[in-house]
Amino acid sequence: MKRFICEPLRSVETEKGGVPVSFRWKSRQFRVDSVLRQWQDYDHSPVAHRKSWRTRRHRNYFRVRTDSGETFEVYCDRGTKLEDRKHWVMARELGEGEEDV
Repeated sequence: MKRFICEPLRSVETEKGGVPVSFRWKSRQFRVDSVLRQWQDYDHSPVAHRKSWRTRRHRNYFRVRTDSGETFEVYCDRGTKLEDRKHWVMARELGEGEEDV
């Protein structure tokens, strides 16, 4: 069972290359046991009035399994402004053991 969330994450710790190793969500700390998949999104938002490099997304997605067996998709929205860099978001919660889109 997939559940769309789209909420900010706090206290995200990463290893070299920006891969998350732990994060805090809803007052609960999660440790990443494994990264199941990772990809980048450089597409434009469907609501963008003009399509240019300024309106493109700059997101690094990670499908992770935690040490408690939960599977999540999180992403780092790198933004285009310095103050928006490295904004982490919980995108979806997937069912236990669910790996496919």
